[in-house]
Order: sequence, then structure tokens, then C-alpha cells
Amino acid sequence: MKKLISVLLVLCLFIPSALAGWEDEPYHYVASVTGYENIQKNYQDFWNAGEFSVTIPGLTEDFIPQGIGYYAPQDLIIFSGYTKDKFMPCALMAVERSTNKLVKEIFLAHEDGSEYKGHSGGVCVTRKNIYISDDNHLYRISLDTFLNADNSCVYNFEETISVPCTASFCQYNYGVLWVGEFERTTINPFEKQYETDPSHHLKVEGGKNTGWVLGYELTDTENEFDPSRLSASGAIPNYVISTTERIQGFTISRDLIYLSQSYGRKNTSTIYRHRNVLNETPHSYTTIYGMQVPLWVLDKSTITAELVAPPMSESLCTINERVYIAFESGAAYYRIPLDDNGPAKDPVDRVFCLNKF
Repeated sequence: MKKLISVLLVLCLFIPSALAGWEDEPYHYVASVTGYENIQKNYQDFWNAGEFSVTIPGLTEDFIPQGIGYYAPQDLIIFSGYTKDKFMPCALMAVERSTNKLVKEIFLAHEDGSEYKGHSGGVCVTRKNIYISDDNHLYRISLDTFLNADNSCVYNFEETISVPCTASFCQYNYGVLWVGEFERTTINPFEKQYETDPSHHLKVEGGKNTGWVLGYELTDTENEFDPSRLSASGAIPNYVISTTERIQGFTISRDLIYLSQSYGRKNTSTIYRHRNVLNETPHSYTTIYGMQVPLWVLDKSTITAELVAPPMSESLCTINERVYIAFESGAAYYRIPLDDNGPAKDPVDRVFCLNKF
């Protein structure tokens, strides 16, 4: 059946309108793929700071999880990610937190109907929309579209908004949509380089920041962006936060700022907790598309605590003032693995909730 679904999906993606779902069975499943009890022998401070939540879906198929968002009225944790399967587009998947059941999967297509095969680095749920971040863009699907869609189907993005950062991750907190970027460069020409605009680099205490997190105050318009801040070049943020390298996720909880930092399947991750610098007078200003925007800096002096975590931590989101963390190490591509770089160390197949940090 799954091979048939794959073929149908490829054929259906030539149709630009929304497609009916497959009601007999989903393509993805929620299934544990790791002996997570074993990895609890390590990272004791991390495990003691919280508890496991839902199982990340799609790990028995080809899904590589990236983003995590939350829709409170139906208690849904929503995942974004990508696949190495060249015949499959990316998908959004929703898992009901109380039951750990997959309740919806939507395969994604561009506005013109062509399949979306990007990175889907982040996903967030606002008052009216779901946004996916990737490659200097935010892709919008209305929340009504998502909620009323068949449980397994294909839908087109309804709008694409350019932003002045690489858009590696995104999150929504207290009326503000945040979208940020991941940076990692090395002197080794054979390693992949993840570059950011040099104008985003800033000398700070203990080194150099190389990324931005942009904050957009949302409004009551259809896409929720302030029309006066939508320029021909891209959306102009209300806030800029300067961050260090290798940042995979960002969220605000209990008036604190949290960052997820990781790179590599065998390297530990770090979860940083910073004081909320947004409560302070702007540290500086920067000009974006001709408009002056206030800027705040996160560096060693703003860290209030940090936790060493298993490798490959990804996006963060806030649920009931608690920070939830997604990991990509449970994906088959890294866990088995499906390349020549060896298996991920201490793979995690569940979301982890920090309730004591």
C-alpha cells in the first residue's frame, strides 16, 4: 500500500489544487525506534530537568524531523521535516499530545502545485496560520486549511514571504513570530559550509555572533504581517536578536530565552537559557531594507544556565510555559544509517519536555 501511495502522490502533485486524502491508512506512523531507556544512563542533568513527551512520527519511514510547533485548542504537536527520498515531498504531521497518536499528515506543495522538497527547518502555529521556515522564506498555510484538510492529503502553500535571514527555524511566542538562522563554517573546503550574511556577524564577549533571530509583531491581517513592513525585498522585522553559531531552535518561556545548539550526529547538543534581553533598552540598531530596527545581543554574559543534551537537538517550542525539544537523531537516515558516516550517537525518538529548567 505504501508503494502505491508514493506513486499516487507523485502523480497527484501535478494537480495544483488541494487533493483528497487517503482514508485507508497514513503514509507515516508513530512508532518508537530506539531503546530510549538506555540513553538515560548519560546526560543525567538533562534527563533530571524534564520528561519524555510524544514519539516523533515518521521515523520508521524516511522522515527527518526539524521543526516543532503547537496548536493548543486541540493539543496538537506539529512537526516539520524533510526526506532524502527524491520522489517524496516534505510533510507536516500532527500528533495529539494526550494520546501520542498521529492525527494528520499534509504533504506540501508550492503555490504553483510543484512538490515542495526543501528543508522545512521550522514550523510554528500563529493565531490564523501555520508557517514553515526554509531558505530565506516563510511559507504560509492557513490554520483553517490545515484543520479542515483530510487526515492525509496534499496542500499547496498559500503564500511565500521573503525574510532577511536564512530562515533555518521559526517559533511563535506571545504575539511575535520569530525566525532565525543556523551558521557553521570551517576552514575545511570538503565540509559543507552554512553561511550567513556577514552583516549579521558581531563581535561579542568571548567571541563572535554569526546569526540573527528576527521578530515580527503579528496583526489581524490574513497573513498577520504588518503591511507597512512588507517591502519589495522582504519583510522588515520589529526586533533583531544576535546569536552565536550552530543555533537550531529558539523559544521564549517564563520570560526567559532558550536556544538549541547542535551540529553532527556524534556531537553533544547544548540547551542555553538566557535572560530576556528584550526587557532591556536595545543594545544597538541595524538598518534592514531602509528601516532602522532595534537589536539585542545574546552572548556569554546573558546566559543564566545551560544543559548538555544528546546529539542533534533541533527546534524548540513552548507549551504551557515549558520548553519542548525535538531531535533528528532518531531518523532512519542517521540511526541506521543510510550513508557512510556511521550511526548517530544516543538517538532520541521522542520529544523532550524541560519542566525543571
